[in-house]
Amino acid sequence: MLGSLLAVVVLSVLLAGMARHFDVSAPLALVVAGLAASWIPGLSDIHLNSELVLFVLLPPLLVGSGRILRSLLRLKSEQVYGVESA
Repeated sequence: MLGSLLAVVVLSVLLAGMARHFDVSAPLALVVAGLAASWIPGLSDIHLNSELVLFVLLPPLLVGSGRILRSLLRLKSEQVYGVESA
């Protein structure tokens, strides 16, 4: 259990770094990779505690999506009003 959890954490960190290198949203890349991994036959199921997901895994995803939303809103306001924000 500990070995598979450690492998998931290491692969997640590597994937997030690769996503930043290719200018792709890291949370989006992690979600897509998780969906793709769920379709690979032969991988063992990983059962996570609900508190672990709620307090450790979900907050970085929400922060990342909030940054994306803020960037999109800033871009839209620049297009509408023609004023760049700091």
